[in-house]
Amino acid sequence: MVLFHPQMTAERPEQWILSQALHVPKLQNNLMSILHLTRKCGFHIIISSNHMDFIEDGVTRLTAPINENNMAFLEGETAGNTELA
Repeated sequence: MVLFHPQMTAERPEQWILSQALHVPKLQNNLMSILHLTRKCGFHIIISSNHMDFIEDGVTRLTAPINENNMAFLEGETAGNTELA
């Protein structure tokens, strides 16, 4: 489980608990399944050429820019991991 603090705007919550994130100690970043968010959590995800929006109940909850290596990182910070893979 990962506690995530998205970059704040008026419509975003202060923190998210990402219960299905995979923490691999030797990786610099956690891994998250976009399909899990859509199929199990009810998110709609809009992907453009340089940005991803994670929408829940009509509100953009999380955002992730896509870099030149076709990798996307959520905008915000993780507070820590409580489970290890």
